[in-house]
Amino acid sequence: MRHWLAAVLFLILSASLLSGCGYRQIQAEDEQVLAVASEYIVLSQRRADQVPGLVRIVQTYAPNEREALERVGSARAAVLAHMPASPDALGGPATVIAFSQGNLALSRAVDGLLAISENYPALKADAGFRDLQAQLEEAGGRIDAVQLRYADAVRAYNTEIGVWPSSLLAMLMGAKPKAEIR
Repeated sequence: MRHWLAAVLFLILSASLLSGCGYRQIQAEDEQVLAVASEYIVLSQRRADQVPGLVRIVQTYAPNEREALERVGSARAAVLAHMPASPDALGGPATVIAFSQGNLALSRAVDGLLAISENYPALKADAGFRDLQAQLEEAGGRIDAVQLRYADAVRAYNTEIGVWPSSLLAMLMGAKPKAEIR
């Protein structure tokens, strides 16, 4: 009798798990996190690639602004040093925090460097500088937006694997919570 009851309970549990109680949703949420993480990494890399051009132009017109130029260079280096190799690698708390803090530091350093242009009319008038300024401001806005989307995607994923009955399936799948941007 006990074996029969255990078998029935096992079949009921298996049927509920296999009937779509969260598997597709967990997979969809995980894929969304990876897609947004990939976009976050690509946009960050693209902005980091634009920074040396800005530094060269500013050095031409404002060579005395070494401190601001060094701040931009070290912030760019921090972003590149913490750049995840793949979207999967962005899931760890230390990586997310270091990468997002590096991006924030780079945004602040670039903003400071762009503000310097007010003191140098020739720099402000340079077409290359204006183009890079516009591109970097757009890139910063896009990175801010993708960070919010990443945080939303991670929150949705973590919620999905944390609620019943999906949490049971997530445990069986080995799904772990992902770190959020703070």
